[in-house]
Parts: sequence; structure tokens; C-alpha cells
Amino acid sequence: MALSVLIGLEPSPLGRIFTLDMASWRFGGFGFDGAAEASGFGFVAATQIGSEDTVIDLRPAGTVRTLPGAQVVAPGDLADWPIPMGRVVLCCSTGLRAWRGAQVLRGRGVTALALLACRDDPPCGSPHCANPTPGAARAARWPAPSPPAWRGGTIWPRPAQRQNTI
Repeated sequence: MALSVLIGLEPSPLGRIFTLDMASWRFGGFGFDGAAEASGFGFVAATQIGSEDTVIDLRPAGTVRTLPGAQVVAPGDLADWPIPMGRVVLCCSTGLRAWRGAQVLRGRGVTALALLACRDDPPCGSPHCANPTPGAARAARWPAPSPPAWRGGTIWPRPAQRQNTI
């Protein structure tokens, strides 16, 4: 597929999902390259947040570091939350709370909405992320393994010498 894109073969494999049924050895799939964008709330990256955007972090307070400059609002409080001017960016870990919150705000008349799915360790390096150093929290949780001990020119320990006993 990558080679087809690089050399410009037509039709392009971009926007195509391939499937393989290993039980019957059949290939299948479908294409969505000509499909229209669904109406609704779009996801944005943390690097696409502007200074005029109002960022609402819907994750429970204290469970993760919030985005700098974001307001921490419980999802149940969005029904009474004062609506600001400009775009509202709703943030949660997976996007589900943000999508549900966007439905509540859309019902209240907010039209400029965006969603952001941002875990505790976002990899984008944006200043809007809770951890602007990519992979730092992941590295703290999963330290690199220590190098193997080199013994006798191999990484495997030598087998114990066998004693001949009769």
C-alpha cells in the first residue's frame, strides 16, 4: 500500500480498509475516500487549541494533571455552566465524556465546539498538554530495561559444568 502511494498508482489505497477472512481465505474491504465528513463535533489536536478558545477539562479533578489554562468542570455541571464567547474545546481521556458534554452544550445553543481526547501522557509535545515532554510519564512508569550482563562474550550465562558421577 505504501509503495502504491509513493509511486502514484491509481486508484489510490488511501481511504480504503482491507479485511482478510482467514477461515475462508477471502479478501474484502470498503473505501471511504469519497465519503462526506459527518456533521457533528470534530476532534482537534492539542496543538490546534488557540488562545481565544475556552478549554474545559471534564476529567475528575486530581486524577490527572489538567491542561494548562483549562477550567475543570464536572460533566454534570455543564447544564448550568456559563457559556463563553468563541469556541469551546471539551477535553477528556478518551473523548466519550467530551462528546457527551458537547451534546449538552449543543442543546444549549453552543455551535462552536471541538473535542480533545488527551490522556495523562499526551505524545504531542504541545504547551497545551499536561506533559509537554513526549513520553516522560510513560518512561517513569516503564523504565528502560538494564543492559544484559556480558559473560564470556555472550549475553547468555554459560551452562554449568557437568560432573561425571558414576
